[in-house]
Amino acid sequence: MKFFSVGLQPTFQDSGRFGFQASGINPDGVMDVHTFRLLNVLLQNDENEGILEMNFPAPKLLFEENATICIGGADFNAMLNQQPIPLFKTVNVSTGDVLTFTKKTSGERTYLAAKGGFNLEKWLGSVSHNQAVNLPDLKIEKGRSVELKTSGRVEKLVWLGREMRFLFRLSVPPAVQKVEDCSLSQPPWEIRFLPGPEYDILTNEAKQKLQNSAFQITKDANRMGYRLGGEALETIKDISLLSSAVTFGTMQLLPDGQLIILMASHQTTGGYPNIGTVTLTDLPALAQSGSGQLIRFIPLPLLEAESLYLAWQKRVRRLRISLKLVIKS
Repeated sequence: MKFFSVGLQPTFQDSGRFGFQASGINPDGVMDVHTFRLLNVLLQNDENEGILEMNFPAPKLLFEENATICIGGADFNAMLNQQPIPLFKTVNVSTGDVLTFTKKTSGERTYLAAKGGFNLEKWLGSVSHNQAVNLPDLKIEKGRSVELKTSGRVEKLVWLGREMRFLFRLSVPPAVQKVEDCSLSQPPWEIRFLPGPEYDILTNEAKQKLQNSAFQITKDANRMGYRLGGEALETIKDISLLSSAVTFGTMQLLPDGQLIILMASHQTTGGYPNIGTVTLTDLPALAQSGSGQLIRFIPLPLLEAESLYLAWQKRVRRLRISLKLVIKS
């Protein structure tokens, strides 16, 4: 697969690089974990097989061998040889085929996975691109070719339809072209969270603001974190905290009363108050939200969050088993 053009900062990602935060190495990994998992399931890959994460404008790609691919996540109007191809459907491609993305309709990140995966060298057990290290094997440049682990095409193709996508929480918000296009007249995207260790330093009024107000994702939003704009949240008192470990989804309260949510390429520690963590089932929806999107926070008890996550995992296992039966029959 050759990159005719690169687009806006595409990267290869898997589930992340774990066990090294104590050494100051951030985990990275895909932003939209749901799409990542399901693309690999549809292709019958290992669920941690690396895929290509793309922003818009996305790369223009030439396939240099026969392969089976699957695209999912944001809708960037994918075109194979100028013919549209659907999301979450396995597609056979031939040598010489060209894949382009022509328009951002919804969401912020789309993903390309290939049967067998891409032939990439792992660093510390992961193929996820790390901006600080910038390893040559994981760097994407115009004209670069990336081999696939498995060439050839499959006989039976599968498609995850719209109803199934809703079941797997794969809906993404409409693309916001400009920050000013998103107004309070549009319904906010609901994001659930678990109250964090410093949640109770918020005043009762601030807690009500957090749950009842709409917050807007600002232009300061990237793979490291989303800075939000909204009503300032007041605290009962000023406190001084030691830096502590943070994770994907940590909601930090900044000194000006605004929020920042840490994303996949977050730093390893943080010293701002941790007032909550976005639930694992809602992180992908947040990852598909971009600058200008309005969001509203809904607190969730720990047991309910765990139940939602376990139910999602069970659906993925059932899907993998059912696909194996379909493909073998």
